[in-house]
Amino acid sequence: MKRLGVTFLTVLALAFVALPSVAAARQITTVGPAFNIFTGHPTDFPAGAPFHYLLGWELAPGPDAVGKFSWSLDVDGTPRAADFTFFGPSSVYADGVARAWYFNFPDGMNAGTHTFTAHGFTPCYIAVSSFGYTGTCSTPNAVVEAVTLSMSVNFS
Repeated sequence: MKRLGVTFLTVLALAFVALPSVAAARQITTVGPAFNIFTGHPTDFPAGAPFHYLLGWELAPGPDAVGKFSWSLDVDGTPRAADFTFFGPSSVYADGVARAWYFNFPDGMNAGTHTFTAHGFTPCYIAVSSFGYTGTCSTPNAVVEAVTLSMSVNFS
């Protein structure tokens, strides 16, 4: 259980430090600065300016259902497909796996306040042990939404 908590904390550090360097090695191209949904920054940003979101999991080696971890992003309640993904070796754990979803906004956003909501999915047993999921886990590896984070940004 302690390892699972460390995995989540690693997500926070990874999403904005480690994965961009791994992504650069794989020639993944992002636009503008990264928005940090974990901290809710920035809260104000120029309308029409490019930016991107990076959401990911950094998984230690072990029996976890690696293929069952994912992220999605909604913008103003509308699902937004990832522009590209990275699935490969971990930059944090020896023999671990990194899984990342990149959402580019090359044309930025129109003026006004927009809400971004990230949905993190994990196997049910991890959602219960690491994220306080209170739903039923009749199948431990069934995928459930374990994390939901939202932030609003004023584009002017």
